Amino acid sequence: MSLELASRLFDWSSIALAIGACIVFVATAAIVWLGIVKEHHWDLLREHANEKIAAVGLEAAKANAELGAAQADIAKANAQIAAANEVAAKAHERAAALVLKKSTHRSFLSRMNGIRCERYLCWVKPCTVAFAP
Repeated sequence: MSLELASRLFDWSSIALAIGACIVFVATAAIVWLGIVKEHHWDLLREHANEKIAAVGLEAAKANAELGAAQADIAKANAQIAAANEVAAKAHERAAALVLKKSTHRSFLSRMNGIRCERYLCWVKPCTVAFAP
């Protein structure tokens, strides 16, 4: 290799080294700057996510409060249902007693059907009593 060729290659290598150093410097500056930009966007997204989390937490607290109120209303309704069931059971017992009493009266009246009224009910004129069963 000649001196002239070695000088030219040395010059070109120095230029390439300087250009490479500039590229490395620019790339390093770009990486640092873009990292800062990314972190800023991540901070914004984190704040937005925290706001959403807080809003969802507030909605959950409201929903839990409404659930508690609804459960209290359900408990009151269940108590009213139990009271109504007791009243219905008593009414059912009373109705059964009345049906029994009515059937007893009907059997008595059906036995009296056709009996002469003069012995049991009338003193004036004999008559036949016909009761509807």
